[in-house]
Amino acid sequence: MSFETSFRGGARIGWLNASWPFAKLTSSRKALALSCLGSFEFSPAQVVAIEPYRWFLSHGVRIHHNRPDYPEKLVFWNGGDAQAMIREIARSGFVPAGAPGKRAPGFALRWSVIILGVLAWNGLLFADGTLDSVQGRHEPGIYTLLAILLLFAGSSALAWSSTVQKLALNPGHVVGEIKASLVLVQVVSALLSLGFAAEVLLP
Repeated sequence: MSFETSFRGGARIGWLNASWPFAKLTSSRKALALSCLGSFEFSPAQVVAIEPYRWFLSHGVRIHHNRPDYPEKLVFWNGGDAQAMIREIARSGFVPAGAPGKRAPGFALRWSVIILGVLAWNGLLFADGTLDSVQGRHEPGIYTLLAILLLFAGSSALAWSSTVQKLALNPGHVVGEIKASLVLVQVVSALLSLGFAAEVLLP
């Protein structure tokens, strides 16, 4: 007999951490799904193991999987008994049956892209600071707004354009590995751009 069970908590997606209650782990006989900055779904053949995971005072479970299009490190935190959670997942009928997969080494993004992005960001902020000292103003200016818009445009293009992905990603890597990070960057930069636009453009 199988059923669906779910847990509410936090998660670690790659290098990103989200606290409670922004993550949900759902388990049934056919699928295991982690929802946080996107949805990460697995069949039994795509999960190698579900193991207890501890980091300082935090307790949770780590999903060892063989999907190269997802971040390698996926951890669900809920502050409860990790072994009890694993037993409940097994009781739902989900049994890991996957074999370890191969993953391209290194970071997904090319270092040249990261360096270029940092230089463009700092260059625009420096230009705004220089303009600020000349005009005697003390609030963010047009170049700061441009830097944030560039961040939003770049993360959006990387998320959706296969051409940009070929240029920006290292060989063997796919955008799914960093998609959660891109979603976070898009949301934050969109909110910041609205706030800075109101500050810069409105009288």
